[in-house]
Amino acid sequence: MKEIKTLKGTLYVAEDLVENYQDNPEKMLNVDLEQTFLHTPLFKTYFETYGEKNNLSKLAILDAHGSSKDKEKWMYWDGDEKYLVQDWIDEKDGKYSGLILRVCNDHGHTPRSKKSTLVVPNRGEIINSFNLIVPNVGEIDEYTIEYELEKLKSS
Repeated sequence: MKEIKTLKGTLYVAEDLVENYQDNPEKMLNVDLEQTFLHTPLFKTYFETYGEKNNLSKLAILDAHGSSKDKEKWMYWDGDEKYLVQDWIDEKDGKYSGLILRVCNDHGHTPRSKKSTLVVPNRGEIINSFNLIVPNVGEIDEYTIEYELEKLKSS
C-alpha cells in the first residue's frame, strides 16, 4: 500500500494501482473526486460541513480492487494480500472528515465508523453510484441528501 499525501488529504493506493498516481497525484485525486461526486456533489458539501462541525479535516481515499466473494466480509487487495475494508476504516476513523472507499462492493456491504463520514460504492462498480454513511445518522442517499445537509447546517 502506497500512501500519497496531497493538499486535500491522503491517498492509500494498492500496489497494482500506484502507477496511475505517479505523474501527478494531486491531479489524480481531483479526477477521483470528480468521478465520485459527479452525480452527488452534495455529498462532498456534506462531509466538508460535517468536518467543520466536528473538528475534522481533509479526506482519505482507499483505492484498491475489492472482493467480497464469501458475502460476509468486504475485502480489498494490496498486491497478493487481502485485507478487511472495515479494518482500514477503523484505523483511519476520526483522523479525516471523510473516508472515500474506491473499492468494488459486490455484495453491498455497509461499513460503519464512529467519527468520519464514509463515501461507499453501491453494489457493483465504484464509479457510478455512492452512498454517504454518517456516524449517528446512518446511510444517506441522493434522495435524502438535501434534507440531511440542511439538518446538519442548522445543528
